[in-house]
Amino acid sequence: MLTQLTLRHYALIQELQIDFSSGMTVITGETGAGKSILIDALALCLGERADASLVRAPSQQAELIACFQVTESLAAYQWLFQQQLLLDDDHCILRRTLNVDGRSRCYVNGVPVTRAQLRALGQQLVQIHGQHAHQQLLKNTYQCTLLDQFAQHQQLLTTMRQSYQIYIDSQQIYQQQQLQATTQAAQRELLEYQLAELKAVAAQPEEYQTISGEHRQLAQRNECRQCSQQLLDLLYEQEQFTLLGLAQQAIQQMRQLASLDNRCSHLLAMLEEAAIQISETRRELQSYSDQLNLDPERFTYLEQRLASLIQLARKHHVPVESLPEQQQQLQQAWESLIQQENGQQQLQQQLEEQERGAQTAAEVLTAERQQAAQQLAQRLTTTLQQLALPHAQFTITVTPKSSKNLSAQGWDDVEFWITTNPGQSPQPLNKVASGGELSRIALAIQLLTASKNATPALIFDEIDSGISGYTALTVGQHLRQLAEITQVFCVTHLPQVASCGHHHLLVKKQTQHHTTTLQLHILQAEQRVEAIARLLAGAVVTPQAIANARELLTAN
Repeated sequence: MLTQLTLRHYALIQELQIDFSSGMTVITGETGAGKSILIDALALCLGERADASLVRAPSQQAELIACFQVTESLAAYQWLFQQQLLLDDDHCILRRTLNVDGRSRCYVNGVPVTRAQLRALGQQLVQIHGQHAHQQLLKNTYQCTLLDQFAQHQQLLTTMRQSYQIYIDSQQIYQQQQLQATTQAAQRELLEYQLAELKAVAAQPEEYQTISGEHRQLAQRNECRQCSQQLLDLLYEQEQFTLLGLAQQAIQQMRQLASLDNRCSHLLAMLEEAAIQISETRRELQSYSDQLNLDPERFTYLEQRLASLIQLARKHHVPVESLPEQQQQLQQAWESLIQQENGQQQLQQQLEEQERGAQTAAEVLTAERQQAAQQLAQRLTTTLQQLALPHAQFTITVTPKSSKNLSAQGWDDVEFWITTNPGQSPQPLNKVASGGELSRIALAIQLLTASKNATPALIFDEIDSGISGYTALTVGQHLRQLAEITQVFCVTHLPQVASCGHHHLLVKKQTQHHTTTLQLHILQAEQRVEAIARLLAGAVVTPQAIANARELLTAN
């Protein structure tokens, strides 16, 4: 519970320290006296957004401190434990400073924290019900929130949010992969075409070097054979003018010349020796040529094979020697794309499973909401009848929508229906409820949902506006009963509500030397009588008002 609130240099407050007790504390004062300043200050301690204009001039900094008592059964205790912010005792101290330049600092048990952390803890310590709650009550989303608060669906909502978030995350990944699928399909088709070419050629490691060497050898051998054949033709095998034939003709002419002149006999010997050498050369050259065995088919194959490898290498812009490596790389790229396509299918299956998981969580939440809706509607009907709406009949519909409407809160359309007149069928709240009725409905819902809340302190800020008389007394009695299980603060203008409090605080403004300050007084027995009598009578407190005030206090 809230045990102490200390404010320094804040708004109309120079310095204020007040201790609180368990039970129901009512806060009263004239309109504009500054009752809401206390609530706003506490809200700042709980992490609400700050305004630098709240620093009281001429100070440069405002300081707000709220002390709470926490037990192990509270969610706030668990939060402090998880954040390693627990003190040795069962107290929790929230401190916040606000500078005139707009800077704000937050502390929990003396340790600096972020405003988000302070707000998260504050939601576990105090729940504030404002006077304008009935305006939100017309919204279906808020009606759903109230139903979940009443039914204490925190765990179900956590499961729903987690299941939905997992589903949404997978859906985003799946959609991103789908956007890439078209490009990947084109890449896969190109890879398949390129691989088909490479596999058709089936280049082997070091094949190009091997067949290039063999091709050079065969080409050289063929060239030698052609050259030797040309020489054979020149020496012997041509039909006319072979070297051997010309030599024989020269020998015949030389023999004739030698028979005429002996001095040419040695020339004849030389020609005859030359003819023998030519003949011997022809024979050995023929033998050499015969030894040059050629396989024309093999040579043709090698030429075609080299041409195919070179052409394919140029097409892929790689050296011929790298064709096997290129095929391996393209194969790996193709297999990677196939794995991605298989992963797309697996992701689709996973997405469908996660969608079913989120839908299952939504179905469970729907069933629990429908059951809780009956209970809340029955209790609201009873409470509204106690709040001067004797013919009120309240119903709550929980209608599951299609899977397209699935969200982190499920897929339910929750709507509050009411009739306040006999013989009339219920209609949606936003169509039939008057302003006064709406205030009482909002009050009844807040009373019922607050009783289900585990926060150690509840604040009701003028939620009793629009009611009076017996209805106001009933509201006060409900708040007093609620204070038996949790600490309750109530800012009110109604004497019937104020008389139900265990403790009474009176807020006043005091002006002195052109300076206005806020004063807070803890009222004792007789002071309470006077304060409630003033609420009853107004400016002039009559003896009858005093008597009525005593009667109200005695009744509680």
